[in-house]
Order: sequence, then C-alpha cells, then structure tokens
Amino acid sequence: MNTAKWIWLPEKDYPAFQKTKHTVFDKRELPFLLVRFRKEFCPGAPISKVTLLASGDCRFRLYANGSFLGMGPAFPGGDWARTETMPQRYADRYSLSGPVPSLLLEAEVQLPPSLLCDISDGRGGFYLDGIMELETGEILPVCTDDTWQCAPDFRWKSDLCYDASASAEDWGCAEASERALPRPSEIPPCEYQMIPIPLTGELDKIYTGTLCADIETDEPCVIRLIPFETRDLEDDAEEITCCSSLHYEGFRIRSVGGVRVEVLSGHPVIRNLSVRASFYPGDLEGQCVTGDRGLDLVMRTCEHTLRICRQSIHLDSPRHMEPLGCTGDYYIESLMEYYCFSDHRLTRFDIVRTARLLEATGGVMFHTGYSLMWISMLKDYILYTGDQSVLPECENAIRTLLAKFQSYEDEDGILDRPPNYMFADWVEIAGCSMHHPPKALGQTLLNALYYRALLTASRLLYSEAYYSRAEKLKSAFRVAFWDDKAQLFISGRTDSTGTNEWLPENIPDVVFTLHANAMAVACGVCEGETARAVMLKILSDTSLPDYQPYFAHFVSLALWKTGLFGDLAMPLFRRWVPMVEKCSKGLAEGWIPPCDGYVFDHSHAWGGCPRYWLPRALIGLDILEPGFRVIRLSPRLKTPEPSLITVPTPYGHLTCEVCNGKIKNAAAPKEITVLFGDAAL
Repeated sequence: MNTAKWIWLPEKDYPAFQKTKHTVFDKRELPFLLVRFRKEFCPGAPISKVTLLASGDCRFRLYANGSFLGMGPAFPGGDWARTETMPQRYADRYSLSGPVPSLLLEAEVQLPPSLLCDISDGRGGFYLDGIMELETGEILPVCTDDTWQCAPDFRWKSDLCYDASASAEDWGCAEASERALPRPSEIPPCEYQMIPIPLTGELDKIYTGTLCADIETDEPCVIRLIPFETRDLEDDAEEITCCSSLHYEGFRIRSVGGVRVEVLSGHPVIRNLSVRASFYPGDLEGQCVTGDRGLDLVMRTCEHTLRICRQSIHLDSPRHMEPLGCTGDYYIESLMEYYCFSDHRLTRFDIVRTARLLEATGGVMFHTGYSLMWISMLKDYILYTGDQSVLPECENAIRTLLAKFQSYEDEDGILDRPPNYMFADWVEIAGCSMHHPPKALGQTLLNALYYRALLTASRLLYSEAYYSRAEKLKSAFRVAFWDDKAQLFISGRTDSTGTNEWLPENIPDVVFTLHANAMAVACGVCEGETARAVMLKILSDTSLPDYQPYFAHFVSLALWKTGLFGDLAMPLFRRWVPMVEKCSKGLAEGWIPPCDGYVFDHSHAWGGCPRYWLPRALIGLDILEPGFRVIRLSPRLKTPEPSLITVPTPYGHLTCEVCNGKIKNAAAPKEITVLFGDAAL
C-alpha cells in the first residue's frame, strides 16, 4: 500500500511560499524559492538495491549518498501561452545498487516555473516513493512523509542568481499534504555526462544541461557565467556571489555551446567549468554514411541536434525549451528518430501527453495547423513501431480535435473561420509573417493539412464519417483554391476576416506560394499529373518566396509522392551543406533570417529532415505492414559512392549497401518480409 505523501514547507511558518503560478505565461510577480529536503535511512543491515519514484513541483534535483541521480520530473507537456496546469504530473524512476550501510536522500525543489516547459499544479511539493532491498532479503519502504527535514534556501534569488552570502535557514520538519499522486513516467530518466569547457570557453558541440564550476576565493567576489550557442548568440547570465570557495551547480537547464566568464569583483579562480549534459538514454544505432563529405557532415549534425533535443519531452530547442505545442517540430524529430534509435517511448509519451492536452482544451492548441499534424505523428508511430496500444489512448482526442475543426468549416467543408492559420513557416511573405499568416496566405495550407488529418483519422478509426468529410473537402478544395490561368493553387481567399493577436487583418491580393502548393501535394489533396506539374512549376519559379529547413520536409514529401524525388531532392539536401560547414555545433534554425536583426539558434532539430529522407530514399523504404512486418525496398536516389544504411526496427537492424541507385547487399531480421522493386507512387 502506498504510504508516500507530498511534502513541503509548513504553511504556518512559510505562508508566502506555498502557492505559485502554473506556467511562465502567467505574468504575476510571485516569489522564487528553492527548498531543500533530506532524510537518512539506516536499516541496520547493508542495502543491496534501491528503487525510487520521485517527483517535484515544479522541478527537482535528487542526490543519493552525495551523488547526483537526476533532475526531473518528466515535463507534463502543455502549450504555448497556456496558463493552466496539465491533467497529470509524473514521477521519474531511479535505481541504485549497493551494498551501502545507509541511504541519505537529498533533494532541491524549485517552486515557480522558470522554463517555458515548466508546469506547476500551483503549489510546491516533493514526492518520493520506493523500496530498499537489504542483503538479508528484507524489503523496506522509502517514502516522503512528515519525518523528512526541509529548509528554504534563500541563497537562490532565482534560478539564475546564487548569493552564497545570504543566510541559510535551519532544518525543520516537513509538512505532508493530501493531493493527487503523480503517475510513473512512461520513459526512463535522462542520462548525464560532464562535458568540460576548455579555457577558450568554446565547446565543439552544443549541449543541453546545467552549468557547474569550482570557485576558489578567500575574499568577496561576484562572477557571471554567460552561456552561448555561438559567439553571436549569448543567453542570460548566471550570477554567483560568494565570500569563500564553493562548488557551484546551476539549476537552469541551458543550451550550451560555450561559456564566457565575467568577474565583476574580487579575484576568484574558476576551475572545472563544465556543463552537466543530459540526454534521453540510448546510443545511436541507425547509420547513414554516403561517402560524400558534405552530406555526411549534415547527417552527423542532424544526429547530434536530435540527441540534445531528446529530453523528457522532445524539445523544439534547448534554448527555447517550449512545451508540447510545437508539434511540427516533434513530428519531424520523431521521423528522424526512427532512423537513428530503436527506443520510441519518448515519441509515444509525447503523443499521449498531447492527447491529454487536446482533451483538456476541447481540441484547441496554440498552433492550429500543428494540432492536425499530431494525427500524422500518431499514424507514423504505429507504422514504424507496430504499437497499436497507443490508439485507444488517443481516440477521444482525435474525435475532440476533429469536432472542433468541423466548427470552423463553411457549408462546403472548407475551413473558413478558424482562430488562426498558423504555423506555416518561419519566413515573411508579402510583408506578413508566415508564423501566423493572414487568411490569404494560410488558408490553403491549413485546409490541406485538414484533409490529411481527416483521411488519416478515417483509416486509424475505420470511420466512414471522416472519410466522407475528407472527400467532400477534397472536391471543394480545387474549386476554392485552384487558379486555371496560373495552373497553381492560390494561398487563400482574400475576403475580410475578423482579427486577433494571431490572426492579422487579411490582405486584398491573391498570392501564390510554394508553401500552399507543396502542402497540397504533400497531403494528397492534389494528386497525379496535376501534382507533378505543380511541383515542377513551383521548384523552377525563382519568383516564389523561399522556404526554411523546417518546411523542406513537406517539399520532400511532395517530391516523394510525385515520383520526382530522384530528380530534384539532392539539390535540396545540399542546401544544408554550407550551413553545417559554417557551424556544425548544431542545426541552425533556418537558412534565411525571417526579419531584420534576427539571429538563428543552432539547436533546432526541426530542420533535420535529411536524416529521415536521405536514408529512406537511398534504400527506397516503404513500410507495407505496420512494425516493419512487410517492407519494400526500391531506391529513389542515386549517389556515385557506396552508401551504408542501417535502420533500427522492432526486430533488429535492417542493413543495406547501395550504390548508384541499386541495392548491393541487404540484410533484415527474419521477422521482416522484404520485397524488392518499384513502389506504387
């Protein structure tokens, strides 16, 4: 029987430090506090093994016998601009082996959210539940209750400001409270690696983690540690005040490509400057080696950027740390992941957490188009893993989402009154940001995504109703958006619309964009010879506005669907080569700054689609039965040098050697039926 309780500072002693805001999007000024907890367990016999579940509100760091165990909990999810909590908190799993004579557990818990992906239930708390296995065979509980000690740590002024000269509170007894227990996380805890930062301050790669340093001084001093991804993109500084030597461990999770040290006063000596880098556990298993130096550098840079974005959620970037509202980012990262790793529990967890969000909001997400991509992310997860068990957990969310979108339709089934048309791409067109375009620039693209979502849902749920809605939309789509003279789709209607913060006033001019036309083809609402002609036209028309690495995924998908991949995809992939040759510490956010003065970060895996498309195209992989039970290999891309491709599958690794568009060698686990030959386009 579970006896663990949430614990916190006694309310009578610390009434001002009990409650807090749910997310950073709540702009109320509420106090920052870090609270320390500890308890020592001395069972009287050696401890052979300890198994723990730990959670904190909103974030904790855990130590066992003085050794760092991890930082958590797994982020609950959430959405951009959301000020409410999420339906569920999670507890991370930890284990350690003995023998040890006793167990000292210590934790630091941060009260207010400070990262975009931080979610609080609105009150502080620490929770731990577990067991100790003794060498005698006895099993004893390890859990939080009012026998734990606690103390507020007022030395932390924020998670960016530490003043060692401030007074430390004495230890007192924690107070237990009744509240909903956290659910065990569906993923393993992150793994950690200490990455030393050289004297130059510059790392060879960008990492996700916290800053650490030993500071030696015998006089008052103030030091600032300023992390950066690249020298022209510094982040907020961490300021440390001290009067004597200390070991510093930062609490803010950062994107670190290097650190600049500023000494504001005193003469301290900084030693062992490093970043405690965190990664979702697992070694890279997939391989894509082409023999082309530029393309191979693109592959390695994509892999590293994916790795630093795989945390307890897929991050858009460790610099931004956004919640699960950037579904387009996570969708592309999940596709990359299928060709790099065999553990896809993180993708599943993201899908389920997004389903809970959609249920909580009645089908509304900040990025309207991204919410539709979630259904494709679910479909591809089932396709690559064969895991059908996720579908019942998401069925209600699918129905909720598509019911909400039905309320945006006109009488023909066209989306004509959604709350916004975002997200399209990180570019400007006709003086408008395609982050949140007006109707005339975003309507066609959103309707294409809607068609794909309806069609995918009809197949996942065997729903005739969704299929009928998809067919109705497909018929109306050409009538609404096709321009016979241009032989292209317009990007949206030009009638006047309502406006809001994320829906600008409509523009009066008809605009043709690569984005609207490529998405119509990628989503299958435009097919056959018309689709092929559209792609040839938009990729040869230099007057059309350019697109970013993120949107290149949909261009690639359109090329795949039209049979043009082999002819036109390689020049697209080579657009990454100059970018990574300039900086291979991580993927840049884009090719073209979306506005004057914008500096791209270099940790955005949303631009990593070559790591999905290149190996897939080189072997021409199509999965014909979910979970790789039946696949077809029919290369779609030619390279003059031999390429070695390894793809993780649920049964082991699929390995192929290809050269000049032909498979020289292929080996697959016996559970997989492999067909060779032309794919049905």
